[in-house]
Amino acid sequence: MRILYGYPEEITDELLETMREPKICAYLDIPFQHSDPGLTRKMKRGLDGRRALRFLDTIRLRVPDIAVRTSLMVGFRVKAGRSSKT
Repeated sequence: MRILYGYPEEITDELLETMREPKICAYLDIPFQHSDPGLTRKMKRGLDGRRALRFLDTIRLRVPDIAVRTSLMVGFRVKAGRSSKT
């Protein structure tokens, strides 16, 4: 069994423990939207760049052989059609 897409807030200690079992594929696809703390606050996201790296470290400690994939989304639409150019 493989989890195809998991938002960071959905990845619990229980899930990571389950992923250590032989019938579960040690694979996660986790989206990260931006690493700038100011933008992540405006977007109401819980993970900025530093927190995301600590989160990944925690995952790798719990499931050492895990494969992690991500989609990096860097745009954030703000007032009147302007968007970030980071």
